[in-house]
Amino acid sequence: MDFPETLEAFADLQLRTLAGDLTKPFDNAREVAADVERLLGRAPEIIQLACRVSLDRLNADSLLRHWSPFAKLSLEGRREAVESYEKDDFNFQLLLIPASLVRLVIYSRTAARDRIRWSRPETDRVRFPAPPPPDLQIAYDVCVVGSGAGGAVVASRLA
Repeated sequence: MDFPETLEAFADLQLRTLAGDLTKPFDNAREVAADVERLLGRAPEIIQLACRVSLDRLNADSLLRHWSPFAKLSLEGRREAVESYEKDDFNFQLLLIPASLVRLVIYSRTAARDRIRWSRPETDRVRFPAPPPPDLQIAYDVCVVGSGAGGAVVASRLA
């Protein structure tokens, strides 16, 4: 089994678990997995490697225990495979990487936002008037930009 199929099966399991109804996920697992792969393409190489190693280990473990790749396991088989990882701290920590990425993508998609009834505000809640235009006829010797630690010191010494 290759990485995309394992990732899709892993995303499907998370979607079904989050839905609370294991019979029907609330979003398309293949699309979620594709979005995760796009996100991984922009992630640091170490994150990409950790995600691939984690799901490769999950897939290899499924082959050893069930004689079947993770993506071909029944839903219950996939749940058992993931739950067995929770007993081993190293595998659990490693599996948190793809799990976090999948959840990040799930909650960024419209299906999850619709489920929790999230919507963008219709209008801006706070409006500030535009500042008055500066008087460009005044000449200055110095202009200190910034009011942080550096700007404050420079302004106080020049005053």
